[in-house]
Amino acid sequence: MKGFGELGLAQAGIKLIGPATSPPTRSCPTWATCAGRGHHVPLLGGGDRPANKAFVAEYKKAYGPNAWPNFISVARGTRCRRSSTPVIQQKGKLDPDKTMAILKGWKNPDSPRGPISIDPETRDIIQNEYVREVRKVDGVLANVELETIKAVKDPWKEITGKK
Repeated sequence: MKGFGELGLAQAGIKLIGPATSPPTRSCPTWATCAGRGHHVPLLGGGDRPANKAFVAEYKKAYGPNAWPNFISVARGTRCRRSSTPVIQQKGKLDPDKTMAILKGWKNPDSPRGPISIDPETRDIIQNEYVREVRKVDGVLANVELETIKAVKDPWKEITGKK
């Protein structure tokens, strides 16, 4: 990002596209020229979903008003919720076959990153992908969601039919 800015590529009208794993928009002014796609970025403007807003509020309450969660923060919460589901459903007495059956069809319709589930056939995650653009909103860099691509499965497996 630093090189992109120093070379004046944004001023030349070149748009930069980056993945969800890119640094937070608040960390680098060059990100104002960036567009990207990914399953979750809970930064400013990173989703108008109630679960996302609640997650960001709780995160700030726990870590301070200037703290901003990232996709790893949300992924950890998702993993905890998914991992606890079989334990709760089996009341702590885990059976490996029942656990796999529970996890194969696991769903979380109210995740901060939107609805997610596990594909029972491939055991891969199915989730929304969000196309975003970094813009200044009220004088602060923010991720603005432009489009939602719903219920995305692993594209390679979808194209090739390989599991």
